Amino acid sequence: AVAFTLAAALNAGGYRYGVSDQAFYIPAVYHQLDPSLFPRDWAMLGAQGRFFLVDELFAALVRFSGVGLPWWFALAQLITYLALFAGGLRLGQAVLRSPIGLMAWMAALTLRHRIAKTGANTLEGYFHPRVLVFAIGLLAVADFLNGRRCRPLVVLMLAAALHPTTAALFVALLVVAIAVEHFRVPMIATLAVGGAVISGAAVASGVVDLRPMDPAWRDLVASKDYTFPTMWAAGTWATNLAAPLVLLVTAVLRQRAGTLGRRELGVLAGCAALLAGFLASLPLIAAGVPIAVQLQTSRVFWAIETLGTLYAIWWLVDRPAMAAPNGLLPRVVAAGLVVTAV
Repeated sequence: AVAFTLAAALNAGGYRYGVSDQAFYIPAVYHQLDPSLFPRDWAMLGAQGRFFLVDELFAALVRFSGVGLPWWFALAQLITYLALFAGGLRLGQAVLRSPIGLMAWMAALTLRHRIAKTGANTLEGYFHPRVLVFAIGLLAVADFLNGRRCRPLVVLMLAAALHPTTAALFVALLVVAIAVEHFRVPMIATLAVGGAVISGAAVASGVVDLRPMDPAWRDLVASKDYTFPTMWAAGTWATNLAAPLVLLVTAVLRQRAGTLGRRELGVLAGCAALLAGFLASLPLIAAGVPIAVQLQTSRVFWAIETLGTLYAIWWLVDRPAMAAPNGLLPRVVAAGLVVTAV
């Protein structure tokens, strides 16, 4: 855990306080402590805070402990790395069999990079609730693969208070996984009808506004290259669709090897559902519907790529054909990932 945390922190560029998205989170916390702060800027700074409990939570910690916010954010960053270590370890143990495979997988998790043309990095050099909730999501998937059903969903719903869209991503994945594990047509039909009814009610009540954004606002948000995935180049599509392809191929191979259980099949189906949801959102994003743009549905590739990496490592290091005592390729792959991480 110490080695993992150190490698992940250094690969994220060390640790910093008050940068990037924290320019919104930190003022929100201080506004909770003193509502007179930021009287002119609060309309902008507080826009996201309506959907998060991060500012209220940290404000309460500062208020009742007397310890400054920088210390709490640093502790939260450490907890994030430890949660990612625990989630990766549990998930790796559920899929992989060899210590070499597990070592390669954990080393891969420390390699920070951006998910191509999306608003998500695998690691951040500062505390971001999105990364913490993603780590909790990995723990939840591992919990499901180990036979739990209700507990991972409950944990994710609690984590939604920190970052609702990341938690929703894993909730959707696991709901599909549970439905596939039991494969009851009434359950799947109920989920589909329920989702359609809730979506329809949200639109009809005006909670979700489907009117497209005006040209001035569209031009402003388009300055972020992850806002409109409908404008991705062919290379970006190829990069992001590589992970689903890896999951498909390795699923077939694991099925032939007799190691693809019902729960794993459910998780892979959950990834397929996330991909389908992203593709279904593209017409709304192209039309400039604000909620579709704001949800940043392209972040589904963060979860899909992470699981794709796990199964790629299984294929390169852990599958039966690589299990020979003196197998060279598994050792080279594992050593290469460890050296790259270091």
